[in-house]
Amino acid sequence: MQPNETHTAITLSDEVAVLGTNRGKMFAYNREDCRLYARFHDDDFDRSSVTCMHIHPLRTEYLVAGYDRGQFCLI
Repeated sequence: MQPNETHTAITLSDEVAVLGTNRGKMFAYNREDCRLYARFHDDDFDRSSVTCMHIHPLRTEYLVAGYDRGQFCLI
């Protein structure tokens, strides 16, 4: 994380915990050993805060995230 970057959203599955930031970034951590599993950042969302996230309950490789400026993305 960078200076002035804060966590703004969190979602959990059995395998991962995903944290969203006020800079539009998302970090997925393995829940078993707390290691960084993956990260996502798109320059189009750089000035938007992640406000909500949801991991699909049956297909946990899919995550949808909402941003404070009305955008959303499916990962």
